[in-house]
Amino acid sequence: WPAVYIITVPLLIVVNNIVHISYDAYIMIYMACIVLVLALRLLIRRLTLSAGTFVYVSTSIWLLFAVFYIAMYAFTLGHDVSWWHISWWILLAAVFYYVVVVEKLRWVVLCAHGATLATGWLLCAKCSFSAAQTVVALGVGHSATAIALAEYFRWRNRVSRTAVVYRSAAVGYGAAIGLAVLITGMVNEWRMLAWLPIVAIGTHAAYRQKEIVMMYALHAVLVVQILLAGIACNLSYVEICALMAWLSFVGFGAVSVLMCAANRVTAKTKTWWRSGVACALAFGSFALLSNQNYLMCSAGWLAAVAAMYALVYIVRHVILLYVGNTMSVILVALLCAWCGVSFSGALVAIAAFGLIGFYGVGWLYRLWRGAGRVWNAMLVSSLTVACSAGLLASLSSDVAIVAGVAVILVGAGVVFSVQSYEMKRLEFAECGMVVAMLGAQRLLYAVLPDTHALVYTHLWVLVAAALYAGYHICKRPIESICHLVMLLCLVTIPGLAAAFIDGGWYQLLFLVEHTAVVIVGVVTARKLTSIWGAVGVTVAILYMLREFQALLNITIGLLVLAAVVFVIVRANRRNVYK
Repeated sequence: WPAVYIITVPLLIVVNNIVHISYDAYIMIYMACIVLVLALRLLIRRLTLSAGTFVYVSTSIWLLFAVFYIAMYAFTLGHDVSWWHISWWILLAAVFYYVVVVEKLRWVVLCAHGATLATGWLLCAKCSFSAAQTVVALGVGHSATAIALAEYFRWRNRVSRTAVVYRSAAVGYGAAIGLAVLITGMVNEWRMLAWLPIVAIGTHAAYRQKEIVMMYALHAVLVVQILLAGIACNLSYVEICALMAWLSFVGFGAVSVLMCAANRVTAKTKTWWRSGVACALAFGSFALLSNQNYLMCSAGWLAAVAAMYALVYIVRHVILLYVGNTMSVILVALLCAWCGVSFSGALVAIAAFGLIGFYGVGWLYRLWRGAGRVWNAMLVSSLTVACSAGLLASLSSDVAIVAGVAVILVGAGVVFSVQSYEMKRLEFAECGMVVAMLGAQRLLYAVLPDTHALVYTHLWVLVAAALYAGYHICKRPIESICHLVMLLCLVTIPGLAAAFIDGGWYQLLFLVEHTAVVIVGVVTARKLTSIWGAVGVTVAILYMLREFQALLNITIGLLVLAAVVFVIVRANRRNVYK
């Protein structure tokens, strides 16, 4: 060892003082020493520890001296030494590959490939390539060589660890090149082209490796490629979001379907539709949050809606179905905004979509698969959307909108009634009648705004009477009594208020109505109805006789006398029974 280092280090300095040696000669001598010592290593069959240390420590020292003199060459003389730098990196890569082949140290492939990439970068700089051209050249060269070598070693040995190392090198250095593509300033078209080798590396790694994470990495790489393509085409933000939502959903979903059709259903298959759904939902939401173009917002959000329904079909979870229906309502609102429809008109469209669309789809599903959670979810969504949007739209002052809302609310009431008949639950019929009556009364007010309030209250009397009859027929006494009291209150309170405020024939109407209540109570043997009607008739008579003081006093006296006689007779009857 001392002899070798004396020859290569101090002796050269002494000789340089006698005979001037150029920097080129210094560099060539050290490189020749490296080649010589590596050639001598080939003569040793069984390398000992000391011999191996001698060979590779010497190689490292001479490499350091070579790069030192290259730097001194450029620093002292100011010459262009780029070719010497390229030669040094080529020699370094050759040394690493030599170690891989001779010493069977496969992990050194990573260092060798890194040195090769550094050589390529220096060559691009020497050829005056731009940053974009350099990144593209390095990406293409790296992906081609790494994939080719990995496949070659795998072809030679299917369990080759060298192939695994090359795949790791491809992924690792590919990630570095991909980062350079994203952060380097270049034209968008060049950036899109520079990302293609990264896609090739990701595809190869996902195809050959068994890790699921590589599939998700490939999906991320593909999404970035679509994004770069959209930017290169000078698309707007919302257009890019819509494009990415649709391409990722359709593309990834198609791959998943094809793999299932080819009977290759594995854990990797699920990653495709999961990534497609996730991308569609994410970029569809980004498109929704943009207010640049309602058409493209609708297109992007449509992809998210389709992805949600596809997820419902795959996962079979009813909660996701409610979410999908909500997203569909938002889509209808976006389409209305794109068409320039007013807010009230959009509410009418949403209500009609909820009533016809959700109920129609649910009805078809029930014909196909029978009643179940899906049918219930579609029914609830239909009635909820139709009623809520319809009631909000009924606040509009436009007669046409109110008429449309009335039709929708009546339709919702019919749906409630049908479900009441199928499920044997009068509560649904009650809700339907209330909703339909609200729509009808709002239309009546819009068409005839001067209609007296008693008309509206008497319409509610009809509803309460119908519900009372229904509960009475079904032999549900508590509900029937409650609706009977509600009916009587709707007859008495508004009529009494009209009689007090307006007077005139409203007093007579109050008397006639309560007389009819007494008659109905007697016919149906309802004490509550008879007593309520009698009290109403009495109040009406007393109020009508308020201007005839003497007659009013006589009437009050007779009523008091009748009440006293009634109490005495009732007490005597109780004593007789005892």
